Amino acid sequence: MIIDRLMTLIQQYFPTVPVYPTLGNHESHPVNTFAPPEITDVEFNTAWLYDEADRQWARWLPADVSSSVRYGGYYTALAQPGLRIVSMNMNYCYIFNYWTYYKSQDPASILTWLNQVLEDAELAGEKVHILSHIPPGNLDCWTIFSREFAKIINRFESTVAAQFYGHTHNDEYKIFYDLEELNRPINIAFVAPSLTTSSDNPGYRIYTVDGQRPGSTWAVLDHSSWIMNLTVANAQDPSIDPVWFELYQAKRDYALTDLSPRSMDAFYQQLVTDDALFQMYFEHYYKKSEERLEKGCDIDCRTKLLCFIVTTDPLDQSRCQNISQLLNQHPEF
Repeated sequence: MIIDRLMTLIQQYFPTVPVYPTLGNHESHPVNTFAPPEITDVEFNTAWLYDEADRQWARWLPADVSSSVRYGGYYTALAQPGLRIVSMNMNYCYIFNYWTYYKSQDPASILTWLNQVLEDAELAGEKVHILSHIPPGNLDCWTIFSREFAKIINRFESTVAAQFYGHTHNDEYKIFYDLEELNRPINIAFVAPSLTTSSDNPGYRIYTVDGQRPGSTWAVLDHSSWIMNLTVANAQDPSIDPVWFELYQAKRDYALTDLSPRSMDAFYQQLVTDDALFQMYFEHYYKKSEERLEKGCDIDCRTKLLCFIVTTDPLDQSRCQNISQLLNQHPEF
């Protein structure tokens, strides 16, 4: 199976590195189909995938995660004393997972489970890193799911040290705001670029995290993105290995003091008004894709990119409307 080949390659090249996998929407067959656990018919359920994931991931994960992996494709594990990993199966919020039309209210009880895991972590004095594929608040994640997820993040803002996602193929981030003090940023979801190529260059991101020490925050201290120029690689002889290079470092290139919610919110505010800074962000967002850069980014494009940053509940478009108003007053447009 492909999953066996991939897991074996990761183990081969990173033999001493702890690995915490999470499921993306392309893991199932047909693609995007993740049935809720109550679907027991083997012709339709997703047990075959969850069982295989459990077998493959057992090379890295503790045995006690097996039941939740086989039940719903999610798990939690203690990575180090004080740091807990929560791997979410966000395919249960994916609008193209048609099983969510059959079971839309908390499929596989994943939000109920998350709330309990975070409560237990809070009581134990642990910090939590949430890993998943589809970012909440994305337009292809059900709005009610995103709204309820944001409520959980609000409740446990002091416990969730960071969130990590992919799926969009772009290099970006998302800010969660307090539901009472509406302008107070409380959490950051970091969204990494994809190795998958479409019209963009392949890329990946490396995070620097506050490590194990007394009083560690386990917060993201910095991150760097690396890409390979696909145009250059395709023009070379096939015998020549492609060259990967660092595209940017967040703190250095964006002049950030840190990557805390407050700093990332201030950075977002700058992106709205600072044309040069936004152009840099736009280039990084698309991994310096020649095709994307040639098209440029007009006011609609800029609004869309900025709107994603501050939207965790797609039904609430108030921040996006504010962005649109500010950009319409911008002399450049």
